[in-house]
Amino acid sequence: GVEGMKYFSEMLKLNTSIKQLDLGNNNIDFEGILYFSESLKLNKSITQLDLRNNKIGDKGLKIFSEILIFNTSIIHLDLCGNEIADEGVQNLSLAINQNETLEKLYLQDNNINHPSPGLLGKYNQVKLQISYKNPLSYFPLQNRDDDKKVME
Repeated sequence: GVEGMKYFSEMLKLNTSIKQLDLGNNNIDFEGILYFSESLKLNKSITQLDLRNNKIGDKGLKIFSEILIFNTSIIHLDLCGNEIADEGVQNLSLAINQNETLEKLYLQDNNINHPSPGLLGKYNQVKLQISYKNPLSYFPLQNRDDDKKVME
């Protein structure tokens, strides 16, 4: 629950050895992601973060996205099944366009109907792979016109 996430997040602030963190299927909601996001401000060791099948939603993703702007360690991020819709993806795309390290982003099993143009813009800058329809839809990162075709 929320209290567990609060204590875990406090511990994570001080940890420098955890590289891969799987918090999938833990019912993390808006309040839980608030605590967790605060810990990621200080933790610079996590490179792979799995938050699949929680309840982060658009409101929680907005908070989490603000952390991604400054995070320099997360390379792989799994946000599948988190009740995220187009509004959440818009906030996420703003953060991603300022993040220099994220390489893979998984968004399957959410309510995304139209991926934000900001996600496409990032394709021209780094090797970010975004998958949002099904587990096999990893998009090649060639040029913006090709990416638009893949996402339609």
